[in-house]
Amino acid sequence: MEGRQGVVEELERCVWIVCFCVSFNLWSVNTFTRIGSVGGEVVQVDEDTSRMRYFECGKVKIITKSLEYINRLIQLNHNGLLYLVRVCEALETLNCGISSSSKSDDVKVDTIAELD
Repeated sequence: MEGRQGVVEELERCVWIVCFCVSFNLWSVNTFTRIGSVGGEVVQVDEDTSRMRYFECGKVKIITKSLEYINRLIQLNHNGLLYLVRVCEALETLNCGISSSSKSDDVKVDTIAELD
């Protein structure tokens, strides 16, 4: 977006992303932080996600420069095994808390496809 003469402004937005199909053995704050960092700067991991209250999906709040709706398939690499995870922007506001807990694991995240 062009503002003043010759100056391009970068826009950012804060959104919740929802992660589907995360394997139980990879379920940790560290994993969700790495997943969130693919789309932007991680602000927080949902309290229900960090406390492992349910496993249907995990939620991460990020600041992103992307103005497009986030809907992609990413690949998690853990000990040579590949896991596919769907990452979508949440359309509704989620009531989530901040968690400071973290769990160390060796997970690499690669973007492999964007879905239309």
